[in-house]
Amino acid sequence: MSSWLGVDIGGTSAKLGLVDAAGRLHRRAAIPTGVGVRAEALVEALAGAATELAAGDALEGVGIAAPGFRMDTGEGVENVSNLPGIDGFPLRAALELRLGCPAALDNDANAAAVGEHLFGGGCDVRRLLVLTLGTGIGAGMVADGAVVRACCGGLGDPGHIIVDPGGERCACGGRGCAEATAAVPAILRHAAEYAGRAFASPAEVVDAARSGDPGAHRALQEAGRYLGMVLATLTHVLGPERILLGGGGFDAAEELLFAPARETLFGCVQPFFGRKLTLGRATLGNDAGVIGAAALLRTLPGATAAPHRSS
Repeated sequence: MSSWLGVDIGGTSAKLGLVDAAGRLHRRAAIPTGVGVRAEALVEALAGAATELAAGDALEGVGIAAPGFRMDTGEGVENVSNLPGIDGFPLRAALELRLGCPAALDNDANAAAVGEHLFGGGCDVRRLLVLTLGTGIGAGMVADGAVVRACCGGLGDPGHIIVDPGGERCACGGRGCAEATAAVPAILRHAAEYAGRAFASPAEVVDAARSGDPGAHRALQEAGRYLGMVLATLTHVLGPERILLGGGGFDAAEELLFAPARETLFGCVQPFFGRKLTLGRATLGNDAGVIGAAALLRTLPGATAAPHRSS
């Protein structure tokens, strides 16, 4: 069986999976990463895991989703604060050479948008925006089958849209950024402040909110409203037909985040844009990065053997 390999590189681990032409993930694996990982060592570990995963099957190509900004050459990513060892490194060429098959690379949010466009909840629209919530906030957009590249290889850095002027200091140095107010670390921090006790994960905050803890509920509602502001801003600039929300934060919180985000988005956006817009959840779940990475082989130039949506 011929397959395409999707590689989703994250700050603590890299996930790999074999994806068929219909976007189905058949086998998966993971390797550790971390702030101290060197690019060369990462390539060797990925190649070893990929070879074991393929188990004799022919690899038609490898797609790589990585954090940071995609370089203009498409060879790697830059401004990667959580994995500085890969900053500026030619990951695409290195894995292509090591595995002996065509490779494509893009930012992880762009890859998620490509995956949802081809195989998920955005198959039937021309202009799809995907926003991901986790340790940070990312967004990618596909319009007429191509990744939208406004700046820095994609949509720039939507997690640093200002939603609370004069608010909390962000890691970027600014104040009131969406990431500082609504990303997972902010939700945990605010829930602890409002509820008077620590939370180890978003799921704990959600469980507490559903059990009637007003502090946990308040933290989620606030985050949802801030996210709705980000979505309204992006809608006014980009004009998507559909927005899909994904990432670990949304997966854990579900309606507790989705409802206030939806209310704020449609309460703030101009009716002209709102009438053309639908909002939903991303459908590929935790596999979005891997499936989207494999799907890059269809949408990025260079690789000819690529997965495609089944009819």
